[in-house]
Amino acid sequence: MGTPDIRTSALGRIVDAYPAQTRTVLHHGLHALDQLTSLLPHGRPDDRAAIVMRLLARVGDRSSLPLLAVYHDHPALGSTAADTIRHINNRTITSV
Repeated sequence: MGTPDIRTSALGRIVDAYPAQTRTVLHHGLHALDQLTSLLPHGRPDDRAAIVMRLLARVGDRSSLPLLAVYHDHPALGSTAADTIRHINNRTITSV
């Protein structure tokens, strides 16, 4: 059994329906990684942080970029942060 597709999951539908509100919650999550919890089986805090970043790739905007840049040199999250920044840049440039 694989990982559920976030695009068609209940969470994905919530994110799509309320992008600004979701973005606010995700931004807070990046500030409080040590306090993130999950109903899903993500044992390590870095796993939860990666989920936050992947969701931000979907709804993040220019205000998300400085929050993600902090993780540029993080050993476990740096590549996810860089991918998310690229995705946000590509998405926001094409939507202007």
